[in-house]
Amino acid sequence: IVLTPVATSESVSRMRASSANCSAKSASEVPMRGSFSSENGCFIDQSPRLGTDDDWKLGIFGDFPPERSARITRSFRDDFAEGVLRFTAYGLNTAARAGYEANGRGWQRLRDYLRGLPAEALVACWEDLANVDFRDVIPAIDRPTLLVYGGQSNFYLPETGPWLAARIPGAILSLYEGANHSPHLLDPARFTAELTRFVAS
Repeated sequence: IVLTPVATSESVSRMRASSANCSAKSASEVPMRGSFSSENGCFIDQSPRLGTDDDWKLGIFGDFPPERSARITRSFRDDFAEGVLRFTAYGLNTAARAGYEANGRGWQRLRDYLRGLPAEALVACWEDLANVDFRDVIPAIDRPTLLVYGGQSNFYLPETGPWLAARIPGAILSLYEGANHSPHLLDPARFTAELTRFVAS
């Protein structure tokens, strides 16, 4: 999960509290990505609420009720590496599914990497993220914000980025057509250029 919230107003304290709770559970074992500052912010292919219900369909897969979330969590506990790979593969991106089923070298390398991570700590972080709801915080973000979304995200419907852009004053939405949940990795040159311009502006 890549979440890079930087630069918000006082209401971001809830985001900080969730991050701190995740970090405390990890006992400093989890390689955290993302930080907070007072200047600007960047969200990379994220939703303010991962779970879904009758009134919220922009969470994971557009269909992630509590029972499905619980199944995913159990799969992470049973075999963290394979659970994460299957979660990524059997989402909204058909190319990811095909890649996983072919078990290419990239997937094998990712599996090896995941097996070296502190699974228990990461599952605890996942449980925090799966149960938090930041929707009421989003409109209070009062710093320049860059929203980077994959046009073929593994996890989120295409409406997710525009939903955030409509609620964060002055937000810039950058859509990477054909990219998955990690657009910044699939087109690093574009991402670096956009982020550099954004920070300098």
